[in-house]
Amino acid sequence: MYFIGIVNLISTVLMQITTYQTILIGRFLLGVTCGMYPMVVPVMTKELCPPSLKLILGSFYSLARIIGIIFCFSIGLVLEIKNIPHYWRIVFVIPGVIVFVQTILIYFFIPDIPGDLIKRGQI
Repeated sequence: MYFIGIVNLISTVLMQITTYQTILIGRFLLGVTCGMYPMVVPVMTKELCPPSLKLILGSFYSLARIIGIIFCFSIGLVLEIKNIPHYWRIVFVIPGVIVFVQTILIYFFIPDIPGDLIKRGQI
């Protein structure tokens, strides 16, 4: 999760540089990280949650993802209607801020999953 968060932050920074190539590279990296999250989050949910909460939290991930997409599209629509110049930069920064907060929270509050601890010989 740390790796995905860091790559996502790099993609957000690249998309703020206004050359065509950096925007394309940033969008590509963002797409790669968005493809990684659906593989990693269910594993972490399975490993870290008590059995009674697995179904609820597994469904919550999908719901939160859709709500996030709708939120970003809505912000983009409102900023475009209000004729705010370079509104697309704001739309690209919003996920970066969310990922930054998420990465910090994961680092401090989410323990290592048991599979990683077994590989390192700590269990």
